[in-house]
Amino acid sequence: MNDQPIYTDQHGVRRFKANAIVEYLLNNGPFDMNHLAIRDFSDADRAQFAQLIGYSVSGWGGLPYVSDEDWDRVHTPPAPATAGGDGTEDER
Repeated sequence: MNDQPIYTDQHGVRRFKANAIVEYLLNNGPFDMNHLAIRDFSDADRAQFAQLIGYSVSGWGGLPYVSDEDWDRVHTPPAPATAGGDGTEDER
């Protein structure tokens, strides 16, 4: 699974960057989280969806469908930020 980028929000919480299209569909479509919860989606799809809607990293790790392998890959604290070639910091 490819992971969404991670950033630190204004409260110091590490979060996955939400996907604007997925958020729009969830907030404006005919389906809500309760409807999606009862559908037969794979654990991998559910884990990716939680990233796409901007879950906190720690909350995501506690979801029953996130594997230990995925959690181990994601929860490791980021390496110290380094300045990129354009003067921005690398969040990963």
